[in-house]
Amino acid sequence: MLMTIETARTRPLSVDTLLIPSLREGRKSQTRCLSELENINMEPDRWENHGIYPSTSGDGLYAWMKDRDGGRMITVKCPLGVVGDLLWIRERWICPKQLGGTYVREKALYRADIATEAEAERLARLHGGWHPAHTMPLALARIWQRITGLSVQRVQDISEKDAKAEGIADAEGGLGYLHYTDPLVICNPIKSFSSFWQKTRPDSWERNEWVWVVAHESYEKGGEEL
Repeated sequence: MLMTIETARTRPLSVDTLLIPSLREGRKSQTRCLSELENINMEPDRWENHGIYPSTSGDGLYAWMKDRDGGRMITVKCPLGVVGDLLWIRERWICPKQLGGTYVREKALYRADIATEAEAERLARLHGGWHPAHTMPLALARIWQRITGLSVQRVQDISEKDAKAEGIADAEGGLGYLHYTDPLVICNPIKSFSSFWQKTRPDSWERNEWVWVVAHESYEKGGEEL
């Protein structure tokens, strides 16, 4: 059952600059992430997933992972919450601090909004560089999402439908999908997503690592305190 707005928890989710436009346009409804799966991904082929279940104490969802070699079962807690929780999106940013060390969203710049590399470089020189997404404070969040589903899978198990839901871009001319490391190549959705993943997370695709699959929908945050 979905949580109410009054009880929903909020957590950050970093989204790459390349996919912020599709998120804002409503074309991105899934995100894959590696958080808290580092130990499993030291030897990804060693493990198999036996589902994702809520804990008896009600403190979250846990992936049940079985060791193919020894048969032991371990659990890994999902760091993003449960269905119904809210995500505030972190993205690359610049914002001058106000008196008292606070930030005002109206004064922020977001890398995804800057159309050209030349302008992005000019702003970086002016403000001392673009901050990485994972450092963005909640006060600057402009995009909110509600979790609608959670699962665990190997990254190469993505389907064409899910690759499209990740928000991959169309190739120029709209005849296929963008290859993120070679824009002259037109490819299918899975190849497009794999090129994005390899561009942003070297070696992870070839290793076929385990990922959390977060399904989400747009949420318009009003004036309520969350």
